[in-house]
Amino acid sequence: MSSIEAEIAAVKAKAEARVRRLRERERKRQRDLDLRVASLLREHDADTYVALSQRARAQQEDEQAKRSAKARDAARARAGSRSTGGTGDSHVATPSEHGGGESR
Repeated sequence: MSSIEAEIAAVKAKAEARVRRLRERERKRQRDLDLRVASLLREHDADTYVALSQRARAQQEDEQAKRSAKARDAARARAGSRSTGGTGDSHVATPSEHGGGESR
């Protein structure tokens, strides 16, 4: 690696680190703002806060259920793939499915 390439790599790494710090700082600011808004909502309109909290909790539970189902399905697919030698199809055809099983 030439000297200029090394310098460019160092400048890029420094800039990427700065961007990461700026993004993290913005995430923290947004989280603090969200917490403040929730606090004000709870204080000034408790009924709406309760209703929105219940709605958000239901959404979280629904998302968790979907992730769990997806993980279960993936685990079953992996298990099925292992048990059938990697074909993913565990069905064994019967003679009747091949035209009655008669030799022709």
